[in-house]
Amino acid sequence: MHMASGLVIIGYIRRPGIVDVQYMAQIIRRNEARGIIVFRDPPTYNVKIRALHGEVELVEERNFKKKAQELEARFKEEGYSVVRKNLMDVRDGMRDPM
Repeated sequence: MHMASGLVIIGYIRRPGIVDVQYMAQIIRRNEARGIIVFRDPPTYNVKIRALHGEVELVEERNFKKKAQELEARFKEEGYSVVRKNLMDVRDGMRDPM
């Protein structure tokens, strides 16, 4: 059986916004990775379009944190390197500390 290789970045957040999609798109481009955002509450139309253009997959799931963990386990089992990120932590890190 052939094992897959490559990097998968899985972000999770209750409701993704433009900044989350732009962040993920930038990271997957930089790392030549596959990007997935798992969320609970549907994003706006503009966010969905931006995700499409940034090649970021959107996965809606009521228990989004658990789904992100399940996806991480599945991709690791298939041989991928996986990074799972809480996008609220990323957002908080972007805020001006002033």
